[in-house]
Parts: sequence; C-alpha cells; structure tokens
Amino acid sequence: MSNSSKSLFGEFPKRNEALSSETSGLSQAWEKAIERVSKRQIPSLIEFVESIQIEDKDVGGLAPFKLWDAQREALIAMAENERVIVLKSRQLGLTWLVLAQALYEATFWGNRLFLLASKREDEGKEMLRRVRLMHDTLPPEWRAERRIGDDSKLSMSFANGSKFQVLPATRSLARSYAAYAAIIDEMAFMPYQSEMWAAVEPAARRIRCVSTGYRKADLYYDLWQKASEGKSDFKAIFIPWTASPRRDEKWYEEHVTNAPRVRLAQREYASNPTEAFSSAEGLFFDRFDQKIHVKEVDIKSDWNTYRCVDFGYRHAACVYVQTSREGRIHVVSEYVPRQHTTGEFAAGIIAHDNALMQLHGMPKPMLTFCDPAGYSKNTQTATSDIEIFNECGLFPIAKSSAIRDGCVLIQHHLVGRKSLIIHPECRELITSFESLEPDTNSPDVYSKDNEFDHVMDALRYGMVNVAMGIAGHFDGEYQISTRQSAPVTAGMYTKIY
Repeated sequence: MSNSSKSLFGEFPKRNEALSSETSGLSQAWEKAIERVSKRQIPSLIEFVESIQIEDKDVGGLAPFKLWDAQREALIAMAENERVIVLKSRQLGLTWLVLAQALYEATFWGNRLFLLASKREDEGKEMLRRVRLMHDTLPPEWRAERRIGDDSKLSMSFANGSKFQVLPATRSLARSYAAYAAIIDEMAFMPYQSEMWAAVEPAARRIRCVSTGYRKADLYYDLWQKASEGKSDFKAIFIPWTASPRRDEKWYEEHVTNAPRVRLAQREYASNPTEAFSSAEGLFFDRFDQKIHVKEVDIKSDWNTYRCVDFGYRHAACVYVQTSREGRIHVVSEYVPRQHTTGEFAAGIIAHDNALMQLHGMPKPMLTFCDPAGYSKNTQTATSDIEIFNECGLFPIAKSSAIRDGCVLIQHHLVGRKSLIIHPECRELITSFESLEPDTNSPDVYSKDNEFDHVMDALRYGMVNVAMGIAGHFDGEYQISTRQSAPVTAGMYTKIY
C-alpha cells in the first residue's frame, strides 16, 4: 500500500484525500503528525491499537485487540473530535479503546498529561493498570521508555514527558491540573457530577466520556442530550449491544429477556439511548405523564399561594404552589440553588418572590412549609434553619408525618379530573418525577439517592402541610390559623386513607 493511502487511522484512501484537502486548516503539530505517519516513522492509530493485547473474558486471558466495525468507527470518531461522549452497552471494550487511543498519543508525542477519572479511586487505578498492560504488550519498537522513579499506583510516566495520572472521585478532582486530555469512565455513576465537571471541563480541552447509561436525572444525561441534538461541542456516539459480533438474538434472550431483573438488563445492554437511560426498577411516580401534568398555566392573582422548602447546602429547593378553591394544585415556579447557605437561600427566595410578583402578578405567598428537621440547631452556630428563615421574615411551618404520607398525597393528586399541574419551567421537579425510583427496602416511598429528590421533598412537605395545616382543605374554604412557626406535631397525621 502506498504512503498516500495511509492516514492516522489506517487504510482509508477517501478519508486520506479529505485530510489532505484540509491540511492547510490543521495545526502545525497535526500536519507533522500526518507527515510522520506517511513516512512510516510511527504506525497508524489502528495499526497501533490492533498490535495491543487486552484481557478477554471470553477467551480467559490476553488476546489481540482486533477491532470490530463499531469499535473502529468509534476510534476514528474519537481521533477526529476533541470532545466525545460515548453512551454504550456493557462489556464492549470501549474503556480499553479510549485508553488505547490515549496510549498512542502519549507514546509518540511527548509532554502530554492524561487524566484518568472514574467513580472511585480504585477504578481509576484499574484504568491505569490497563494502560500498563497494553504498553507492556506492544511490539518493542513501539514501546515508549518508562521514566524510572516516577511510577506509582496513581501515575505512569514516560521518558518523553507524557504522563497518565489517576484522579480521585472528589468534587475538585482536576482543579490543580492543566492536561492534554481527560478520560472519564462511567461518568453516569460518579458522585458529585456537577462539581467534578466544573473542575475537569476547564482543565482539559480534550475530554472523552465513556459510560453506560444510568438515569435521566444527572449531568451525564444532560451532556449526552445536548451532544446528540448538536447543541454542544461534544460528538455523541452510541454503541448498542449488537455491536459485538459474538452477540445474537439467542445471547440477548439468555442475558436480557430471561434475566432476573429484565429492566436492569435492558438498560445495561441497551438497544437505543432511550433504553440506556430507562429506570432499572421502574418509576415511583409511574402515573406521572407530561402530556397530562405539565402545562403552560398562568399564575393566579387571587389563588392561595405557598412556598414549599427543603433545606440543604448542596441541593436546597423551593417550589411555589397555588391551590384553587376546588382543591386543584398548580406548581407555578421553582427555585433550586446549589451550594447556598441557609441565609443565602432565604435571600434568594425573597428575590424570587419579588420577581414572580412583579412580572407575573403572583400574590405574596401566605406561608412557607418546610421539613421539621429545620428545627435542629447547627452545632457550630447554635442556630436552626427555621430560626434563620424567621429572621428573614419567611416564618416557616413544619409538621411531622411519615414520608409515605406525602408520597400517597402526591400520587393521589396525579390522578383524577383535578390532577396536579406543573409549569414546564419547573424542570427539576419534572425531572424528579421522571427519575425517582422506589426505595429498594421500602417500595412505598421513593429512593433518596438522587440529587433531584430534594425538590420532590419540598413538594412533599408542602402537600402534607397543606393537608394538615389548612382547615377544610377539600371544602373550598381556606382558613390560616397563624403565620408564625408551628410546633412539630409528630404522630398527628400518620395515615392518609
């Protein structure tokens, strides 16, 4: 094969012609890279990757990394785009693939830092172990010299100045680095996604996210959606379970159709992005339907209006509820700041109140309903969240009830002629309805391991307090007994029906 028919990727004459025609627009470094490949100073990316051996569970040992069509296409896309987000079915070798591409870049180009991040540090170490294994199986003439004395469980350095560095799964994991590229594995399952992203995104221009799907209520899902719709600088790649030539309908029947947990298996071995982000356990609020419950509704100037609050520094939430005289509940707005002190949260609520009153004619909220836990005093300040709200003039009311009570009330208001209505701008509450799963130990309540459960908690406190604190709630008459903080009344309302 002639040098003119070679590219960084291998035997792709048409692609090489396209690359040649665009050479004038490439960076000088990229031009030199193509020149070095054409002169056979270094192998093409595909030749390099297919010379590597990786662990093959089916074989039970090391095997050559012979690329499937889908892997080859993904490799090309990752080489052509600086930012890539890969949504994949399980066990398709995509983590090996993205690490192999990074090893290629670290081997033949020096002084490049590659950050490796996963949901736990030990899984980051596993990524680095795979890089070492692939490096050690390369042909000797392509194997980069390791830097002696600069090697550990968290890093691997080459004599040419390139380096792989494992990052801990913390909120500021990449803040002190300036990297050539960041590789984020199983991002959908990482804790502190928003904080992690705020640290990684400015630290590396080149970012490669590879993950199976988890749920709609996370940053990875948002990144995927924007990329798949062409609304970001990320290239979206989806790899279904059918990408493996070893899998057929019989395999799918055995591993998915007949699996003990079919919904989970469908998500892990997805046929399309919708399946990849589906709930593994089923939705808790399975009666919620955007066509029924999400509508453009006007704020009424003569309806009773309440704030419903969930305290918290990381994920505070306030939803605004209006009730008609027929008992129908409208959620007309939400305020969901991140990393706000209680004082900042209260000030934000007041500012949000003023905006809604001035721009939409909303009446001044009559009451603020909140979590009884707000009575607990901070050990450092000896002040409770409710006391801080009182000082700001919000005067919250909190009455104890079982979590199930609020869940039943919300479920009740999802059915019938007077079902709950949510304004479409209440995006976090809508996402919460579409993502919360039943608690595995108590299926009568929703799971509490979701960053979007806080806004649902706020609504739940409001629903319970409206039901308990307003006389004749379903009679069309509303009488407010006090605007001051009410005492906790544990056990007063333990069953709804």
